[in-house]
Amino acid sequence: MLASALIVFREVFEAGLILGIVLSATRGLAGRAGWVTGGVLGGLLGREIGRGGYYNRPSTTGAIIGAGAGALAGREIERSSHC
Repeated sequence: MLASALIVFREVFEAGLILGIVLSATRGLAGRAGWVTGGVLGGLLGREIGRGGYYNRPSTTGAIIGAGAGALAGREIERSSHC
């Protein structure tokens, strides 16, 4: 049980660290919120949609494609809201 909790803690910490790096690197860019929010949500959605195979594991390819599509969608949504 402790080993599982440590793995979950490490993964959450790593995701937060990567997100923090991306947010700090894109500070000052126009449309940053749309890109980052869309990418995160699209990646999660693509990962869940891409499940399949023998072990029903999350798909890395689905996460990458979903993150790209989500980032583009988030950018367009943010761009259209600033008319």
